[in-house]
Amino acid sequence: MMGKCDNVEFYHCKIQLSSTATTSGTYAFYKPQGVTCDNFRFIGNVVNGGYYGFYFYGQGTNVGEYNTNVRIDSNQFANAYYYPIYFYYNDLVSFSYNTITSRTTNAATSFYTYSYYTNHNYTVGNKWNTTNSSTLNNFYNYLYYSHAYNYTGEGYFANNEIISTANTGYALYSYGGKMNILHNSIYSTGFSARTLSVQGYMGKVKVKNNQLIAENLPVDAYQISGLEFDHNNYYSNSGLLGALENTAYLNMNDWMAA
Repeated sequence: MMGKCDNVEFYHCKIQLSSTATTSGTYAFYKPQGVTCDNFRFIGNVVNGGYYGFYFYGQGTNVGEYNTNVRIDSNQFANAYYYPIYFYYNDLVSFSYNTITSRTTNAATSFYTYSYYTNHNYTVGNKWNTTNSSTLNNFYNYLYYSHAYNYTGEGYFANNEIISTANTGYALYSYGGKMNILHNSIYSTGFSARTLSVQGYMGKVKVKNNQLIAENLPVDAYQISGLEFDHNNYYSNSGLLGALENTAYLNMNDWMAA
């Protein structure tokens, strides 16, 4: 999709690319960097295959350089090789009730949902699941600089379900911006993986009422002066509660005293 694209809607479409593609130039849906879009809706579609599943790029961090009023709801993103979702410079009115799954065959060892300089106003009810892949070593679900530019309020990442079977990586990684991470269920099975990694940079990040389950480390937190934790459930087979500034803790008393 090239050029200016205002008031565009894709509704209940099927977009099919090779589910065995491994080259980086293959995109199931492609909007490159450049002229921005406004009032773009992508609802109820099935996006299958490609190196990239859904690639949506704005222009930059200056005023007027984000894609605006973008709604990505109730879609299925399946069988991408490396990036099922790739966002850059967007203001998402909603990214909700989508399902993101990894490949079963001819899969990469890494699988990324990449959201960079993208505001998540309402990211609710999505499901990420990597259990299809037996070869997955790294899974990274990134939220970089959400609500750090071109927005004055707070974002919401709520009631989502994330299941990561990768050996390493982050089921959810939030860095920079003003985010509310609420009522999510996040589970990682890899011993070297992190269920949630969060950094309180460029705004307050609130982490409340989440289920954080891990083989080894449920939460990894940095720049804690910008973080607020409350009423989360933590569980790990290792017995560790989490880590603050690279120091791991076994119980809540030690965590709170840090």
